[in-house]
Formats: sequence, structure tokens, C-alpha cells
Amino acid sequence: MLISIHIPKTAGTSWRLMIEANCGRQASFVSVESRDREEAASQAIGLLDAGCEAEARTLIQASGCQLIHGHRADAFLKLFPDAPAIIWLRDPMERLLSEYAHLKTFMRQENKLWQAIHSGSAGLDDLARVHGDIYTRLVARLDNHPGGYVAMLTERSGQAEQAVNAALGWRGHLPRRNIAPGAARSGHDALIDRPGAKTDSLLASDREIYETWSQRWLSGEASERAQDLLRAGPRRGPPQLRNQLRRLAGVWKEKLGRSLGRDWR
Repeated sequence: MLISIHIPKTAGTSWRLMIEANCGRQASFVSVESRDREEAASQAIGLLDAGCEAEARTLIQASGCQLIHGHRADAFLKLFPDAPAIIWLRDPMERLLSEYAHLKTFMRQENKLWQAIHSGSAGLDDLARVHGDIYTRLVARLDNHPGGYVAMLTERSGQAEQAVNAALGWRGHLPRRNIAPGAARSGHDALIDRPGAKTDSLLASDREIYETWSQRWLSGEASERAQDLLRAGPRRGPPQLRNQLRRLAGVWKEKLGRSLGRDWR
């Protein structure tokens, strides 16, 4: 079993496309999107929210799932303490700007802050106060996770791809199309002069984590660690038709987004 935790705006969608192309029924996804409503992992999240841990574990095991991926995949760390975990990190400022541009572009109803950012009544520092330590909070949990973890880097996705393919016999490449293009990218450009000392200070702990993992990938240590941990994951298997169709839909959605200047994730 592998637990793959999707931090927003860190190439989680590209990683999902690679999972869908290689894992078939062995992978299950948990997100807020309706397409994942019937997934075993999404159903198990409902059981976990209700305090039914034994039932959730039984459901996952009965499904044959060997990899769980999504925004709420961290909920399974306690359920499967021996399962290695994967997270993706991106330069903290770039990640924050990408999330901010996304919220400015698309109306999200999930919480009041997102609505305020979309309307212009909240700014970049308001988002940084809430999500500026998103790596720090997650890594604090993962450092105590018995199964261990490895952090992949969006900026070093080629190395991560090589480690995955070597350890699991997967094929293909991570799509390089989830970094705010077009109009969303120009939204970044409009913000470049706005982040200041306060924003930097709010990102300080996340930047330290990011720089630490950058050095680990540069030295080769992280690649070796990734291959060791990934061996617990699913070997390549034929994808289900629905996953093939989802992947194709995802690829075309990203292409459409690029042409329209939209950042879907």
C-alpha cells in the first residue's frame, strides 16, 4: 500500500494521470470531485469521518486497493501505519501564487476565505496565514509516520518519474501541464511585485522544508529513498477503461485550459 497525499498546486493532477495510466483497479482516489464519489477511498473517508475505522479498513482491503491518492489521503496514515507515504512539494511562493491566482479566477464555495479572495476583500497574505505552513503541518505528522515518506519536487519531476518507473516498472511521463498557464500565469505576473517581507516570513518554515528536500534530491539521497519506499506500491497493471477515459479527459481538459489561459487545479 502507498498513500499519496495531494497538496494543492503541486502537480498532483499530473501525478494522478500517471497513476491512472499504470495502476488500473489497484489505485483509488479521494477528492471533493463528483467523479470520485464511488471510489473505495472516498467511501472509506465517509466511514472514517463517522469514526468507523475498522469498517473503513475492511472496505479498502476488500477493494484490492494498493494506492490511495488525493487531497484527503492523509486521513489514511493512521489506518495504515506501515504504508509509505508520498507528497509533492513545489517552491512555496510559486505554490502560493498559483493557489491565489486560481482562487481569484474561479469562485470556490468551500470556505469564506476563498470567497473573500475571489471577491477581492482578502489578499495574498491572508491566504499565506492559512496555507503558508501547509508543508510544515503535514511533515510534522509524516515525521512520526512508521511507514516513512518521501517528498517529490514539482521542479524535479523528471527525477521522481525515473524513481517511480525504476521501482515499480511503470511507464510513461508525468505530464508537464499543471503550472498556471496563460491568463492565470499573467495573474501571477501581476502579483510578482506584491509579495513582501511579511509573505516571506509566513512561508519561512515551508521554504526550509522545501530547500532540505531540494538538497536531498540533488545529492541522490531522495532518489534512493523513493525507490526503497515505492517498492511497497503497485506494479504496473492494465488500466480500467474508465481510468483510460478519465486520463484522456484530463489531458484534453488541461490542453483546453492552456489554450484558454485557465488553471484548472
